[in-house]
Amino acid sequence: MRGESIGNMSWDILGGTNGSNDWARPAEINTYLNSEYLKTLSNQNIVVTHSWSIGALEMENTDLSAQILAEKSRVWNGKIGLITVDEYLNANTNVENCGNYHLNNLNRTSCLTTNWIYDIVPTNGYLFTISPLINDIDTVFHINGTSSYAGNIGNYNANNSRGIVPVLYLSSNITLSGQGTENNPYVITN
Repeated sequence: MRGESIGNMSWDILGGTNGSNDWARPAEINTYLNSEYLKTLSNQNIVVTHSWSIGALEMENTDLSAQILAEKSRVWNGKIGLITVDEYLNANTNVENCGNYHLNNLNRTSCLTTNWIYDIVPTNGYLFTISPLINDIDTVFHINGTSSYAGNIGNYNANNSRGIVPVLYLSSNITLSGQGTENNPYVITN
């Protein structure tokens, strides 16, 4: 996962008036990430194709296991995607109070302080996920970075502009140096 947003972009605007939430169609951001953005990576040969969970989710879900199964109900194979809602929730060390959609939004002010992914959400902005909203063909989930709803998982039309943080998987044949800290980050050495 990239450590910062590459900027605000629409998830999809060509799918209709409000866009489409079908990543595999492909959505415009999917096309951009897997063509233009991929070409900008100096080590693109070590980026591997991955099976991305793109199943639609319900709002206010209280069962993370059911949510993960819903996400896994549809898969797209490609090189670059975005985080899922469950990946955002699983990045939280406070599982008791923040471990599902409903709890995260109920306790959002404390949840954002224990979720390392929240640090990547643009200040006073939003971060798109790859997760579509069920029964709504033009809406996708995002993480809110605005002060009044910081840390809240919300949703909006795909044609709106939100922060984009590319996610990719690397070949298992790479060699790393460094300790993975801010002062001594991992560096790919081959």
